Amino acid sequence: MSRPARPKFVVESALSLLDRFLVTLFTPECAGCRSRVEHGNACATCLELTPIIAPYCERCGEPTSETIKRCGSCPTRFVRELSSIRSLWWLTDESRTLWYRVKYGHRRDLTRSFRKLLERDFTTPILGKNAIIPVPVHIRKYLDRGFNQAEEIATWIARLTEAPLIVNGLIKVKPTMAQTGLSRAMRLRNLAGSLKWNVKINAPERVLLIDDVVTTGSTLNRCARVLVKHGVKEVVAWTMFRTPKWLPGSERG
Repeated sequence: MSRPARPKFVVESALSLLDRFLVTLFTPECAGCRSRVEHGNACATCLELTPIIAPYCERCGEPTSETIKRCGSCPTRFVRELSSIRSLWWLTDESRTLWYRVKYGHRRDLTRSFRKLLERDFTTPILGKNAIIPVPVHIRKYLDRGFNQAEEIATWIARLTEAPLIVNGLIKVKPTMAQTGLSRAMRLRNLAGSLKWNVKINAPERVLLIDDVVTTGSTLNRCARVLVKHGVKEVVAWTMFRTPKWLPGSERG
């Protein structure tokens, strides 16, 4: 006896389920918001970065009502060894999620998208023949993450500017806690004694210090003091992101 034919809607439902499964399996999704994307690994919304534009304080880079040489926050936030700091984009909720996939989610592939955007938007106060130096990470974190995000950014900028890059000048000699959520005082204690200069390398006269995010400035301050202590005459800092004051802190900065 022949079996009765399966209803057409059953076959169509099975095919529909299979189709949705294959789409889910093979269609890429945005690493930030998890929405479907036609190509790449991040959607246009998450990659719509917010630039930091003038007017701002020429020393610390914080927005002001008009361009000024030094704002009231400069003496409390940044040490005298750090001549100035600039940042390219605000760390918004969207960019924070996406960038944290890079830092904490082992998504180094996402850096390609940020590199293209950085090459499009890059601007910085490079003075003379600055050597570019990234903020270092401890070897344990480097091995866990597989890369130093500040070094990645510094490499991009060195190629854009044709400036010399020194990746092993500053050394993180002591592991530290993540800076996220720490007060300024706690950040300073956390960083104490964690950095040194590689004495096998002659310190350059001028340095463009690179990091991914600045929040309080504690990390940049500490690096600048070590650099000046070992003979650097001027330190200018540049970060890809700056945390707005109304958002919570980030790991670095």
